[in-house]
Amino acid sequence: SPFALVEVGEKMKENIFLTFKLWFILFLFSCNNLGNSEILTLNDSTIERAIRENDILMVKFYAPWCSHCKAMSESYIQASEMAGSQNKPFVFAEVDATKSPYAAKKYRVEGFPTIKLFKRGRILDYDQERSPQNFLNFLEIHTRPIMILDNIEEYKKIAEREKLAVFLFAPENSKEMDLMIEATEYMAERFSRYLVHNPALLSELGLASNGDNST
Repeated sequence: SPFALVEVGEKMKENIFLTFKLWFILFLFSCNNLGNSEILTLNDSTIERAIRENDILMVKFYAPWCSHCKAMSESYIQASEMAGSQNKPFVFAEVDATKSPYAAKKYRVEGFPTIKLFKRGRILDYDQERSPQNFLNFLEIHTRPIMILDNIEEYKKIAEREKLAVFLFAPENSKEMDLMIEATEYMAERFSRYLVHNPALLSELGLASNGDNST
């Protein structure tokens, strides 16, 4: 007979169980490391926690009866799926503003849909075309790090390469630096931004720092 009955001992049972358990854990681990393409459903009770727990959170405020909201729904889903498949650290969420009046009022939702990016305590309005790629481009632009400019040669290369750029002069890790970054956030879609911490470079550029070392 090609078949045979094999009695499984307790030790073998234990090994089989441990092997299965290990494979199950590995499976869960691999699933959790896939990009998160889920769109969170938030309301007055959950939005603040979501903002605190996610560094990069895009939120769509909508009304169920809004035709524009319905038209962009698929694009928003696709953007979330694209971000997830690329393992981007972007979280997408939506809020039914008709059922969450507190959140709608706090974040100045005056029309539908209203889309906002919550980025580490900063809030940016999305006012571009509502397409999957445009959503991702907007998130990429506003989450890329600001480059640090260290010497005059780098400055010259930038001046040759770019027609317009924004240079922020402030001491490293200072309050002034944080304020400048926040104040110029809206420029990120149009211009590259660079941080300059070196006072000697200011002199080479013909600039002088003021009393608090920020220009």
